[in-house]
Amino acid sequence: MDQATAITASASVLDFLESLASDDEQDEDREAFLQNVAFIADLVVERRKRRAVDADEQPPPPPKKRKSAGDNSSSSDKLAAEARKRADAFLHEALDAITPAIGPSVLADLIVQDNRAEAGNQVRKHASLEDAALHRALVGFTPPPADDNSGASWTNIPRFCLASAPAGGALPVLHAYCQRSLSLDREDSGADLERRVRERGSWLGTDPLGGARWVTNTIQKIEVLRFDRDYDTLIAGEGGKGRQLAMLDKLFRAWLPSDKKDVDIKTAEGSKLKDSFRALFDAQRRARNRLRELYDNLGPSVLIDPFWTVDTCFHHRSKPFTKLIALVFEELTGDPDNDAHSLQMRYADNHRTLRSLADHLGGPVLEEYVAAFLRDQPSLPGKEIEESLTQA
Repeated sequence: MDQATAITASASVLDFLESLASDDEQDEDREAFLQNVAFIADLVVERRKRRAVDADEQPPPPPKKRKSAGDNSSSSDKLAAEARKRADAFLHEALDAITPAIGPSVLADLIVQDNRAEAGNQVRKHASLEDAALHRALVGFTPPPADDNSGASWTNIPRFCLASAPAGGALPVLHAYCQRSLSLDREDSGADLERRVRERGSWLGTDPLGGARWVTNTIQKIEVLRFDRDYDTLIAGEGGKGRQLAMLDKLFRAWLPSDKKDVDIKTAEGSKLKDSFRALFDAQRRARNRLRELYDNLGPSVLIDPFWTVDTCFHHRSKPFTKLIALVFEELTGDPDNDAHSLQMRYADNHRTLRSLADHLGGPVLEEYVAAFLRDQPSLPGKEIEESLTQA
């Protein structure tokens, strides 16, 4: 609409409003309303006059550049390019058969240093830490010599990865935790799928040893992986949605603090708490799925390496991380002429390294706990050979 048309239209509106006002001079409220509308109309006319003057004095703004269809994916393309650059820097060298695996002494130092602390404080360096951890997962780990019955290879690692000896009673606590978890999966336990999901879901975030980093993180990873598998099974198939909602309600009740256990979800407070729980659960589920992807494709290395935790997959990760691991997984399974997984030949050493480390830091109970998980939930690299290794 040009200026002349706008002025004419505004004048017509004013005339119409005045005619309405003259129909009922006694209606003060109506008259006040109409006067306000007339005042606003005057402001509109004045503003358009000023715009016309400004347009004469200033050059017209350049036309806005239209985005092409491809511009919407520019950010995704940049992340993909960065992921490819990072993968190319370590992927093929790591998968070369002559590349040496990580020895016990290097792994011991890694566990003591626990580079997760550096990752948490220096997020900008997290990409390099991810790349280093993926490289370690691909080259694998070398177990201690077969005759190392004393655990000499792990002497640089304090018991439970603490600066001092653990408090009295720590081992019984560890034994009780491992046995409690193992009992859920025994066929004669009577624990059905729903009970396993409910009970594991209630203790996923607990720390059974109060700061024993490697042992605690390894146990938590295994419990998360068991829970995630059972949860997916529970909600699959006919009636899965109903089972999911029922389980989420039970997990919500377990999540509530003790003074809120009886909250009514129909109240504003209860609804807010339920929304908070669901948002947290969904975010953690995405992190658990990512950890499960890593384990399924990379095998025991994800349990051995202290870098990989649920937090690594949740709070701390670089933006291209999802695309990066997709490239790694594709490389591991992308050879149509080779049915065997690319990491299969390194699997046995990784398996033995994990069990040796578990035995040194947690004793036979932790080794049994780890071995049972590897047998019950084998990764892609170990599907063909895990049973023979666990029985060894």
